Amino acid sequence: MKLKNILLASSAAAVMSLSSFANAGPLSDTANIKFSGSFQDETCAITVDGEDAEKATANVLLGSHKGSDLAAVSSVTPAVKFSMNFATCGGISIAQVKFVGGQSTAGIFDVADKNKSVIGIGLSKTADGTDYFQTGAVVDRVDIKDGSAIKDYFARFVKISDENIEDGNTSATIQVDVTYG
Repeated sequence: MKLKNILLASSAAAVMSLSSFANAGPLSDTANIKFSGSFQDETCAITVDGEDAEKATANVLLGSHKGSDLAAVSSVTPAVKFSMNFATCGGISIAQVKFVGGQSTAGIFDVADKNKSVIGIGLSKTADGTDYFQTGAVVDRVDIKDGSAIKDYFARFVKISDENIEDGNTSATIQVDVTYG
């Protein structure tokens, strides 16, 4: 008789716990979203490696190299880091960055002087990156905190043809378009 009462009591407890589980409401959460923005006439002051890139063309030197340093197509010189500094941005919180210039070879910016059919300039987010920026594509979204941000990029010469590299200077001027949000 005692064993029957124990079984009956444990069966009743199991039914009660299943019943309370079945009657419980669904799990739920709530969240708040704050939408904000700003209105201002001024944009960020942009410098590249300390040079005012808005008033004049900033210079990034890629160094001197031997033509034999780039023997094969797609070979590259060591990457050179350059930093874009966004300052006095006020209430601006996002900057979208695009690099714009001629690209005869996809992702490689054309040089204007000697060797323009032999080498170009590759820009990327990392020193060893080969995922070069396409002209006009948004390549970065910079989060601006407390009115400023610094973003690093890398540039290098890239060989684009089998022709020999001639001695002499070469350069490319690449425009940076920044859209704020």
